[in-house]
Amino acid sequence: MTRLRRGLLLVAYGLLVPVGVVVRLLGDPLGVRRPPTGTNWRPARPGPATLDGARRLN
Repeated sequence: MTRLRRGLLLVAYGLLVPVGVVVRLLGDPLGVRRPPTGTNWRPARPGPATLDGARRLN
């Protein structure tokens, strides 16, 4: 193995992986997994009840 390859593997497995594991265990830095605080549901508006009312929508 060359020195460069050994150095890159050392950085990848010795630094990046442990940092990723710690961040993963400690929390959610992007706030993706936060619990839902409500709903985006909005009730639909009532549509026209008659044929004349439906014709006026055009």
